Amino acid sequence: MNIIEEKTDYRKLALKYHEPKCVICGFSELIEIHHIDRNRQNNEITNLIPLCCNHHRLLHSKKCSDELRESILEYQFDFREQWMEWVEH
Repeated sequence: MNIIEEKTDYRKLALKYHEPKCVICGFSELIEIHHIDRNRQNNEITNLIPLCCNHHRLLHSKKCSDELRESILEYQFDFREQWMEWVEH
C-alpha cells in the first residue's frame, strides 16, 4: 500500500463513523482527519477525528489552547463510549 492509499483509507474510515464536519466548529468544508495521539500509524477509529483545516493546524501549533485540547479529548471520550456500544451490538 502506498502513502496515498493509506491516507485515503484512514480518511474513509474516519468519515464512515464520524459526521463529515469539524468536531469543534461544525464547518463541513475542507475537512482533515486528525490522529489524536499524533501517531500516523495508529488508524484506530477511536484515534481519528474530523477537523476543519484551521482547527487541525491550530491543534498542531504552539498556539493551541488548553480549551481546544480538552474539547478534542471530550469528543474522543464520548465517541469511544458510542463506539464500544456499537461494537457490542
